[in-house]
Amino acid sequence: MIVGALLVLATVIVLVQNTDAVPFEFLWFEVEVPLGVLLLIAGLVTFAAGELIGVLWRRRRRRVRTMQRELDSLRRG
Repeated sequence: MIVGALLVLATVIVLVQNTDAVPFEFLWFEVEVPLGVLLLIAGLVTFAAGELIGVLWRRRRRRVRTMQRELDSLRRG
């Protein structure tokens, strides 16, 4: 709980201190965004991608374990 509160505090400090607008280009569009907001978005996208990969990994691992148990029970007869 304390670590989470410290991370939120650090995030707020970064957002407040980095208000200068920077150009952001992606494919065909360009927009000026405050650096802090850009860092926040990048962090959230990274977090979401990590969670998605984790979910997919756990689902695959669970399927493999289930198949392994079925195989073991068939071998035992």
